[in-house]
Amino acid sequence: ARLLKQLRLGAPLDNGSSTAFSPDSPADVLGTTFDSVRQRFARMGLDVNWHGAGQLVLPRDALDALLGALGECLENVRRHSGVREADVTITDDDRTVRAMVTDQGAGFEPASVDPARLGFAESVVGRLHAVGGRARVFSSPGSGTTVMLEVPKP
Repeated sequence: ARLLKQLRLGAPLDNGSSTAFSPDSPADVLGTTFDSVRQRFARMGLDVNWHGAGQLVLPRDALDALLGALGECLENVRRHSGVREADVTITDDDRTVRAMVTDQGAGFEPASVDPARLGFAESVVGRLHAVGGRARVFSSPGSGTTVMLEVPKP
């Protein structure tokens, strides 16, 4: 399961699958992981601009959930926004790590999404909820979309 997660996130396998998301890994592993995600989406035609924290200390399950939800948000930008660029800003304080995914695309009315559609609910909200986190969506037609992902620090 961990190998499949790494493949889905685009994590490099040559560093050893047991340490790729560990808080005890070398400081550049998280940056490498972010860069792998950026490169994966670049190959699919979405340029991702990364801003903010380059090093985070999170338990493995929280980091896996955050990176998985982040990848799903970028996939939604690629599929639905109509633009070829997104910004990801990573920030943290003493209690929370936040990742904000922003695009200047088509946008949508969040209240109009059919609750029976489980894509975002399962792939983003469910992942984060499982580790005590949350996701919030800010969007309107013609004004792009911002998704705020939050996970608690230990």
